[in-house]
Amino acid sequence: EYYSGNSSAGWKTRIGSFKLAVCDSDGDGLSDSVENQIGTNPNLTDTDGDGISDYDELNRDGDPTNYTRSVDTDPGSDPNTGIDPQVADPKDTDADGFTDGEEDLYNSDPLLATDTPANGDVNEDGTVDVADILVTVQIALGMIPDPTPAQIIRADVAPLVNGTPARDMEINAGDILRVQILALTH
Repeated sequence: EYYSGNSSAGWKTRIGSFKLAVCDSDGDGLSDSVENQIGTNPNLTDTDGDGISDYDELNRDGDPTNYTRSVDTDPGSDPNTGIDPQVADPKDTDADGFTDGEEDLYNSDPLLATDTPANGDVNEDGTVDVADILVTVQIALGMIPDPTPAQIIRADVAPLVNGTPARDMEINAGDILRVQILALTH
């Protein structure tokens, strides 16, 4: 039986009526032996530094003890030694320019490159419309002096590279035009 919880000492203790100590040095819910077996760092809760714990990256399919391509996000620590050799950068499993953690935070799919947080829904109301165009114009013109990180990520929809927004972290005329196009086509 596998336990995802941990004590403050990082040890898991109960299996049926037997008591067994299983070391989880970083307290992320994966035993050190599982982390060593799959290639994550047993001393870091988030080996690849993308903002999602190793446990959560591996548990997308309900089984945190192994990696399942196209279901789990890659928790590996190095692009050259990640769990999945087909993933160029474990921080960004779908290679769309957004870390798995950013995609998780902004409700886009970290396994689908065409689903990014840069979607034009700047006001996060679930649709791209004239309100999003107005907010994007205001950000570009400096009328909103301190846009939120979510507003910047959702408005940064241009330029496009192979059909996917390439983040330049500047909200400008290209982003305004792209948000207009998105509003007209949604």
